[in-house]
Amino acid sequence: MHDTPYELDKQKKSHRRKIKKGLSNFECKRINPLEYAERMAEITILAWDKYPAKYRPKFSKEQLMESYCKVNMNNLVFGCFNSDGLLCGFDFVEDCGKYWVLGQGKTDPEYERGLELNAAMTYSETQYLKEDIKKGKYLTNGQRNLLHETNFNEDLCHYYGFRKVYCKLMLASNPKYKWIINISYPFRKIISKFVYFRCFNNLYHILEMEEIVRKQRDN
Repeated sequence: MHDTPYELDKQKKSHRRKIKKGLSNFECKRINPLEYAERMAEITILAWDKYPAKYRPKFSKEQLMESYCKVNMNNLVFGCFNSDGLLCGFDFVEDCGKYWVLGQGKTDPEYERGLELNAAMTYSETQYLKEDIKKGKYLTNGQRNLLHETNFNEDLCHYYGFRKVYCKLMLASNPKYKWIINISYPFRKIISKFVYFRCFNNLYHILEMEEIVRKQRDN
């Protein structure tokens, strides 16, 4: 959660350098997704190609374009452009009334490594929302994702003034499949050895959440 204004000049020198490098390579601004839906779909597919096969999404470019054209226009969409005016990354920020949620964001891998695209985009978003944050509205990255392997949450805390907020996990299972969880639960460590298969990977992470719920209940 990010609930205090982020001041660049008060950050560590290495953090300032990272963000300034990103800002020197990219211009980040609010965009209309209707105008960039095709490029956003291309970026998404390029980003997904770098995901492990065990949880790589499978949607066509046309399906993605259609979904991006249906984005609620009350929400914010930020885009990062290189010096040639090419969209290289984007972020959705959902307005939930009392708080903002960092939603789906994707970057073109070609422009990500070493150019600090994510740093430029995240910093620009915190600055765009600074006045709302001063008034008590906060920015959150939502719940921790067990399925997706990423260091993004750690980066938000380390570089951009976010902090972790803990809550109680509530898990509701479809009664038709609850028996699968109960039978599989004692074997979750064995199942973890086969997560390179998509079906076992999904099951293992459900069992991870089940384990968290049971530990909470026992405590």
